[in-house]
Amino acid sequence: SHQFSSMLGRSSAVVARLAPRVTATRSSRLECRFGTKYAKYATDSKSVPELQYIEDDIAVYAQPSVDLMKRAKAAGFKSMVNLRFLHEDGALPNEESLAKSAGLEYSHIPFNPQSPVVSDVKKAVEKVGELPKPILVHCAGAKRAAVVALAHIAKRDKLSVEDTFTLMRKKNVDVSPTLQQLLKDLVNK
Repeated sequence: SHQFSSMLGRSSAVVARLAPRVTATRSSRLECRFGTKYAKYATDSKSVPELQYIEDDIAVYAQPSVDLMKRAKAAGFKSMVNLRFLHEDGALPNEESLAKSAGLEYSHIPFNPQSPVVSDVKKAVEKVGELPKPILVHCAGAKRAAVVALAHIAKRDKLSVEDTFTLMRKKNVDVSPTLQQLLKDLVNK
């Protein structure tokens, strides 16, 4: 890294941000992605330990409380996507104003986990890609949120269905057969 830094005449901090991160996939191919987002989106995950991090800049959760929204903002989160309908048990009818008062950008794109409409879910996946990171995606039990987060990563990184499901298992995401099929449909399109 030092030799590379002096060759470019750049600081070691810049080089560290640009150094590639290499991970082995299940099929033993090597996948190289630049790690700039890991420096750019540093969060203090210890401040919000109950979140499930799908990536360093994407976390999923069930229904967040006002306190959790504030702690997420204090930990560096910039955005939140709500996948719940407002009539669902336990949903916060004033969640948008609560999230914004906590300092988070907010988007509400609900879908039914028992009979999801792919076009609605695609909107949520696109919104996760558009909003500032780090981002918190939530629903009632974090299952819909995990599928949307995984579909975003698969689309962004051009992952196969097999690689997406490998990532899902690695992150200990367990979803219904309906949501598994939804994820396959999203990745295949």
